Amino acid sequence: MKIALDAMGGDFAPEAAVHGAVWAARDYGLTIQLVGKPEAINAELAKHNTAGLDLPVIPASEVIEMDEPPAVAVKTKRDSSMAVALRLVKHKESEAFVTAGNSGGALASALFGLGRVKGIKRPALGTIFPNTSDYGLSFLLDVGANTDVRPEFLLQFAIMGSRYAENVLKIPTPRVGLLSTGEEEEKGNQLIQEVTPMLKREIKARPLAMLGALLARGAIKALRSKLDYREFGGGSLLGVNGVVIIAHGRSDPYAVRHAIRVAKQAAENNIVEAIGRDLPELEPTIG
Repeated sequence: MKIALDAMGGDFAPEAAVHGAVWAARDYGLTIQLVGKPEAINAELAKHNTAGLDLPVIPASEVIEMDEPPAVAVKTKRDSSMAVALRLVKHKESEAFVTAGNSGGALASALFGLGRVKGIKRPALGTIFPNTSDYGLSFLLDVGANTDVRPEFLLQFAIMGSRYAENVLKIPTPRVGLLSTGEEEEKGNQLIQEVTPMLKREIKARPLAMLGALLARGAIKALRSKLDYREFGGGSLLGVNGVVIIAHGRSDPYAVRHAIRVAKQAAENNIVEAIGRDLPELEPTIG
């Protein structure tokens, strides 16, 4: 399997991207196509033992920077690392595209370079989120590709998310729900707001409670691992005509490695075909 990686994308590129690619190529036996400026990529590759690994460098002369307006950048930078990598996917020279770069640029580049799955009105970005179910996972979408949506878009998001859960996460009958929340500290009911500072204060006031916290460090460390965004690699952009994984801009080599793993799993399980297969019979309902 070949995965096209935007080696120039992310706050720590190309160092983190190349290191993560070397790691993934060794662990998963993949061909990782490193797309970007050859001089910068080869300088990073020289820092690693790449014997026996397939890490071709694919030249791209331009980079969509993290602070660039996506629409303008996609139109003016036709030889960006994102554009070149997505052409590899479009022409079936790669099974998936991974980037930790400008997420808006990745979305616009994917729409422009790959187009949408027939019948899909809006692509959606989804990511894995831990929960307390038997499977321990939720698939949450949309997480940033859209700001304003209509009810029919939400229906399509539900269909795409359900297919991802079934085909990639291997959850046989996923339950679909609608979530509405915010990240501000004042969100949540009065009880939640009052309990949070109270709990912190009471623990600090009791030495035995602090000792208990120390004894629970192993469990806390395991929980921290489950909640670490790097473990989940990146978000899947569903609804475009190809496998696209958008990782966090701060991704380190470990996160990049896992983003490549997520791309591998999505491609192996034919997620694009699974989404497109159901839409024709559902179009009357969506309409």
